[in-house]
Amino acid sequence: MLSGCTTSAPVQQTRPLIVETGAACPLTPCHLPARSPIESNDDWPAAVDDLEDALLTCAIQVRGCIDRQNSGKESEQDQGAGQ
Repeated sequence: MLSGCTTSAPVQQTRPLIVETGAACPLTPCHLPARSPIESNDDWPAAVDDLEDALLTCAIQVRGCIDRQNSGKESEQDQGAGQ
């Protein structure tokens, strides 16, 4: 039986998705790890670790984008206050 989140297909290469905002914030698609079906309970910890690593990488990218956007807003407010 296959889980809906497992696949033996290789990860597809995609072009980076560039999203421009007031503060330049390029984002690339987050890929979750492809893996063959879990065959024993001993395989679950490694699968969860791989998934957590992928989600952490994605979260770091998003958090960095939010921080850049916030710092851009603060710069605009500082410039507006000085006028």
